[in-house]
Amino acid sequence: MIAQGPGKSPDWIEFGLRDALFRDGRRIAAELCNDRTLFPDSEMPLAFDTCDHHRSRNVETRPGEIRLSRNYCNHSNIGTGRCPLDDALGLELEGRPGKQE
Repeated sequence: MIAQGPGKSPDWIEFGLRDALFRDGRRIAAELCNDRTLFPDSEMPLAFDTCDHHRSRNVETRPGEIRLSRNYCNHSNIGTGRCPLDDALGLELEGRPGKQE
């Protein structure tokens, strides 16, 4: 493809660079959110909780969707559960996803 005038890049370069930036942004966001030195996920379960380690969830971010791995605490007596890391990151409950920045 030929440039469309002085100083203008061909479209394929712009789209390729944009795609690469979003891909890198998703990778970096996933690495940061899954880094347990930055976001500890070691909260002790409450009474009657069972803990499922490394439960994954997809989270929508500005550069795109990332996979987040975290602990899930299930309260067997009342049939509810929680993910302490979701609270720490300000994520909405699963099933009602919101865009997180």
